[in-house]
Amino acid sequence: MNDEIKKQTGILKEILKWIKISSIKEVKEVLANNLIDNNRKLVYHFSDGEKNIREICELTGVKSTGTISDYWNQWKKIGIVESIPAKRGERVKKIFELKDFGIEIPKIENIQNEKESQEGLSEEKILPKEETPKIEKLSLEQKPVQEDEIKTLEEE
Repeated sequence: MNDEIKKQTGILKEILKWIKISSIKEVKEVLANNLIDNNRKLVYHFSDGEKNIREICELTGVKSTGTISDYWNQWKKIGIVESIPAKRGERVKKIFELKDFGIEIPKIENIQNEKESQEGLSEEKILPKEETPKIEKLSLEQKPVQEDEIKTLEEE
């Protein structure tokens, strides 16, 4: 019986190895599509099942625990984190290491510099409503641009 269990374990390990290799591209795409900014990357990186929301807020500079909770709920739905029961509520543990997929972990000081530059935008720098450029709705049935139209556009 013991030899049979060892044989089955060996087969399962081999299957797991092939599954991991064949899914690298898809996992990287899911991570890239969901960790779309440095804040999300840092929150994901620090979601190790040991730190609670408040600790991650302090580490990343995210001001709202609700934001991190929203991230966690979204990530649980797509399967890139798992819920870990804790004394007070829950914690979340990432399933993948970003570095294993070539995704750079942002430095915390870079995040703080980004936030400072965004906070530096004053009301005066925002265009008044009448000066805001209008964005035309694109039609799915737009005609292709003709060669003579391109030349006209280049001359302008």
